[in-house]
Amino acid sequence: MKPINSECAFGFDELFFSTTTKTGVITHGNRVFVRISGYEEEQLIGFAHSVVRHPDMPRSVFKLFWDTIKSNRSIAAYVKNMAADGRYYWVLAVASPIDDGYLSIRLKPSSPVFDVVQRIYQQVLHVELKCAEEGGDRPAQIAAGTAELFQKLAELGFNDYESFMFHALTVEMQQRQEKLKSDARHVKRTRFRIPALSCALELCSTLEKDLQSMFLQTVDFHKLDKSVMVQSNQVAKIAGIIGTLSMNAKISAFRGSNAGTLQEIAKALGSVSIEVQSITENFLEQARSTAEVLERLAFDMSVGKLQLEVTRQFLDEIIDDDQEELDERTRQCLSMIMVEVQSRTSQVFRSLEDARKSLSLLNTEVERLARNNKRLSFVQFAGQKEAVVCDSVSSFSVVFKEVRSQIAESLSCCDALFEAVHMMRHRTSVLLLRRDNVIRQLAELDRCVGEVSREMALSY
Repeated sequence: MKPINSECAFGFDELFFSTTTKTGVITHGNRVFVRISGYEEEQLIGFAHSVVRHPDMPRSVFKLFWDTIKSNRSIAAYVKNMAADGRYYWVLAVASPIDDGYLSIRLKPSSPVFDVVQRIYQQVLHVELKCAEEGGDRPAQIAAGTAELFQKLAELGFNDYESFMFHALTVEMQQRQEKLKSDARHVKRTRFRIPALSCALELCSTLEKDLQSMFLQTVDFHKLDKSVMVQSNQVAKIAGIIGTLSMNAKISAFRGSNAGTLQEIAKALGSVSIEVQSITENFLEQARSTAEVLERLAFDMSVGKLQLEVTRQFLDEIIDDDQEELDERTRQCLSMIMVEVQSRTSQVFRSLEDARKSLSLLNTEVERLARNNKRLSFVQFAGQKEAVVCDSVSSFSVVFKEVRSQIAESLSCCDALFEAVHMMRHRTSVLLLRRDNVIRQLAELDRCVGEVSREMALSY
């Protein structure tokens, strides 16, 4: 089938999901996947997932995708697929390793990041095709495309693909939430004949809301974290300025009648400013490390939320189809998803604990920075006082007035840093308090889903 330039429409509330073997053979797909792909279920189950691959997709993206999940890590990637009739549909695919295979959840993308990625993919594909025209084999094409992809991401400010996918999934989840708010659908449910199924649906909905609430708070972390990085970079800039001013002070000190005293003060200023610069470098390193931890936390929250949502949609399908019995393949898929939901939720709380520890270390670095800025203040005061006595050295006085101004700005930055870090530490602690309740609900959900599988097992 040749591709045609027509899009398959689907809603923001619709999530694709499928499970595959380790080699990418489809073992299960939900109704959204079957409907949008345009294939019959029997044309998908047992076939390679590449059946929906679109020729516009760069080979290098798929290589990155498979290398990541084969290394037992989750990945999020924008993918253009082709339906059975040649039409296309874009998704943000989130794939995770599960027992004996992979679970892939796909959502409808709509953020500004998506617009940028479409242009990048065109450029990457162009590089791959050009390499092929020049006689490059498949590995060479993939290598050329990968280099182009990483170069374009670097130009956007991302150090690696992981940091890009953390950002992409977070903004897509935010955008999706806004879209769903404006298109809310309220469905009144009746109790199903199997009480455990009704219980499972209610628990899924409750846990979804919990994770959504937690996700929104981690999104706020990004705003605070951005403030931290802005203030951090300003502190680093100020430390450099003070270092330069200390050198100017040493030069000015040779001109005064009390040169010895002035030189000692200038030397002290230089010594403390060097120490402040060293502490600032440590602080910046910890700030960057904390930012990475918070990005991973938001990613884990997003994946956990999506997995709970597809679990609920899976159960919805069972109700909507009014199935009396479930085949073994469906029951196994439901079981695998539940295992992954529990694993991912546990990962969410591990990430929260990592965030708590990282923020505590960052707070310590802020305290060290503030203490040394105060030491600079004492040296500056002594220099300013001595400059008054030695009024013949006007340049020395000018330098120390500027030092005072820079220190005041640095201390103001430290105050802002304390406030932002304190807020994030508090919110992290509050979120961790919800762990026991969420784990209890997950255990109950697992029990209900297990009961549904047993009661709806096919009898032979």
